[in-house]
Amino acid sequence: MKVLVLAPMVRIAMRLYLQRLLDEADASGADVTLIAPSHVDVSTRFPIVRMGGGGKWAVAWAQVNPLTFLRIAMTMLRGRFDMVHVINGENRPMVLWTLLLARMLGMRGLVTIHDPLPHPCARLEVATYKLGLVARRLASELNIHDKAHLDVVDDGSGKPVHVFPLPDMSKSFPKAAVFRKEREVLFFGRMEPYKGIDHFVDLGLRMRGAARFILAGGGNVPDDLLATMHANPDVFTVENRYISDDEMIAFMDRAKVALLPYHSATQSAVPPVASARGAISIGFAVGGLVNQIPALGGVVVPSGDMDALEAAVRDGLAMDEAALFHLTTLPDPFEDAVHQLYGPARAGKSSGKPSAKIAPVVIA
Repeated sequence: MKVLVLAPMVRIAMRLYLQRLLDEADASGADVTLIAPSHVDVSTRFPIVRMGGGGKWAVAWAQVNPLTFLRIAMTMLRGRFDMVHVINGENRPMVLWTLLLARMLGMRGLVTIHDPLPHPCARLEVATYKLGLVARRLASELNIHDKAHLDVVDDGSGKPVHVFPLPDMSKSFPKAAVFRKEREVLFFGRMEPYKGIDHFVDLGLRMRGAARFILAGGGNVPDDLLATMHANPDVFTVENRYISDDEMIAFMDRAKVALLPYHSATQSAVPPVASARGAISIGFAVGGLVNQIPALGGVVVPSGDMDALEAAVRDGLAMDEAALFHLTTLPDPFEDAVHQLYGPARAGKSSGKPSAKIAPVVIA
């Protein structure tokens, strides 16, 4: 299958997502061309058509630059693709242009929706949400990362909706020579209010002496919570900064528990990585985490129930290394999903890999 992948917004975790997508596309036998900003660093044999990138304003200009639209059009006209696949950024003007052109050229238009509803604190996403709704209408089919979002994206048109799981984005990193875990609870990712930083701090204070609580990631942490963590160095390690890929892997390799005490969520890239590195994911049952975390061997508890969260984390810390190592042997449903979507066996034929707890591709 000839596929044009359009990745208008690729930074940090999405770069690793894109790398896994390209790796599995290669394994499935697909012929892919990638359109991505100039700063995107991926390793692939597939050709890459570059558009403006680098700083925030350069990327923003590329989204509306007529030369970008022309480059996309020329690539599509020359490539004669079977499918155009948009990942992360359906609310950008270039995506509307690409999907409209795909319709005119008779190509399948697939949009992978990372956040079916915008996070309230993401002001740009909220402001451009309606552009994303238009893109969904123009697409001939959609990907979502969890079946919990089917009702949100269903527009009544009857178009296929694929439940397309998030990948283990750490797969390309080598495993530790010795599997050894510490009594650490890791709260990792871009720090945003909806992720429950307050719950993380509260839990750490409640469990003083039971484990080290590590906050790792850039973003805005409220001053009062930051002061509380710094005032309790026996409980917390605070790394409120950009975390490199290698550092992220090191944190995951040491921690017993990956904590997701979110107030709200669509889904998260943390559980697949945590499971692959032998850390059990524990969090509140919100959004797609309701299905995603248990499917990867983790535990969800009722939203806001701190007593239940504490009990689950204590159970996670009590797990021995053999039990945690078992998490690393769970199949990655992303592989089968890409092979079904891009490969010659797309019409429902199994790839022969072990089935996942959530079906890799479901047609709603």
